[in-house]
Amino acid sequence: MSLKDLTFAPDLERIIARISSMGSKVVLVTLPGLFTMDEAPSARALSAICR
Repeated sequence: MSLKDLTFAPDLERIIARISSMGSKVVLVTLPGLFTMDEAPSARALSAICR
């Protein structure tokens, strides 16, 4: 799966482009398996981002 396969990819690309245009470096870090389209995130994965 690539970034282009994700439904939120256009929004994410716009955000990255805007931040980059201001001279900042953008690094995207995520939890493995959090953004899969095949299944819902586990409760454990969600608790890690909802703190």
